[in-house]
Amino acid sequence: TGRFTFNCEEDRALFMQTFDRLLNDLNARTLLEIELVEKMAQSLWRSGRAIQLQDACIDVLAVESDEEIIAENSKKLDLYIRYRASHDRAYQRYAAELRKLQAEMKKAEIGFESQKRREAQDARAQAQETRRENHENRNRERHENTVSLTKARIEHQNLLNCKLAADIFGAERGQ
Repeated sequence: TGRFTFNCEEDRALFMQTFDRLLNDLNARTLLEIELVEKMAQSLWRSGRAIQLQDACIDVLAVESDEEIIAENSKKLDLYIRYRASHDRAYQRYAAELRKLQAEMKKAEIGFESQKRREAQDARAQAQETRRENHENRNRERHENTVSLTKARIEHQNLLNCKLAADIFGAERGQ
């Protein structure tokens, strides 16, 4: 499309208003999005310029009777119609590219958020599994300690019984 310029009759401030509105309406945030919006604004501006040139040709055709001027303005009108169509297609192409880019970014953002949620869920599940394993280990240790204590009590009781038996046997022998 070439370098974007203003002719002397065009209002640069009006173009900047259009550009700013598009930026806000389309929620452009990244440099690439802003560049696409700028191209959209330029395409809109050029399309509007083509419409003004078409209107000028139509005005001349409406009042002119000279065949040569009519032929020249008819050619110009056809050219300006093609210009307008070309700029309208460019606008649509940039708008579609912007929508696609924003959709991809949103998917990536949603994917990142769902990945974070999944990671947090996995971390919670892992923590719960660790707590369960710790609980099982404490129960197993408690059981092992209880078994050891019971064995120690039995052994102690056996020793007491043996001592008692020895005392009884020794007392009987000593009588």
